[in-house]
Amino acid sequence: MSVHSLSPRSSSESLQSSSSTASVPDKLAPAVTGRMVWSGTELNPDQYIVKLSRFEVDEIRAAVVGFKLQRLPRSAISRRTFPLSRELARKLSAVSKELHEGPGVAVLRGLEAARFNDEEAVIAFAGVCSYVAAQRATDSYANQTLSHVRDATKESVPVWAKDIGLAGSKITAAMDFHSDRFSGDILALHVRNDGGAGSGGSQYVASFWKIYNELLRTEPEVLETMAEADWPFELKQK
Repeated sequence: MSVHSLSPRSSSESLQSSSSTASVPDKLAPAVTGRMVWSGTELNPDQYIVKLSRFEVDEIRAAVVGFKLQRLPRSAISRRTFPLSRELARKLSAVSKELHEGPGVAVLRGLEAARFNDEEAVIAFAGVCSYVAAQRATDSYANQTLSHVRDATKESVPVWAKDIGLAGSKITAAMDFHSDRFSGDILALHVRNDGGAGSGGSQYVASFWKIYNELLRTEPEVLETMAEADWPFELKQK
């Protein structure tokens, strides 16, 4: 298991509900409406950019120091072990509400002022996330809740990994479209170094509800296929 992993739980243990069942709906749900339906031109940065004040950054740093003093494993990071003030907790809870009931995207800015080292950055990232999405899920293959996106093409290759190719997140090339289907409902990215002007990658977000409505209007058979209980996923290993 990677040293970057936070949770020892498997993907199925992380996500499977005791009451979940595989069933096919009688019919497709009608077109959805609400704040989660949007096009790129309709998404205003003022809606999703949240700025942390210097005081709030100092508060997060204090929580990181407090967690380190507890000498707990990373998997123990939670609201209880990473306490923040009621005001900051409410601010992060508002971010959670926007992700679950609003546009579904949020950008938190200002944490770079804390000047965390790598270990502290992991603790701060997971600690802040525990106020936005408390339950962590795991990657389906590596059993990780956290992994680094970086250029590993110039790093020395361990003997045990000599014949193993690098994952798409470790090379300087655009990744193919894919689904991180076991990674949970919310994906979070902590940018430590974007590579500088002209060399960093780009991320694009889209409204899932908008996609659903478009498919319902133009390609409903695609949705019907995806709604089948035995619809086969494309897997690296069967």
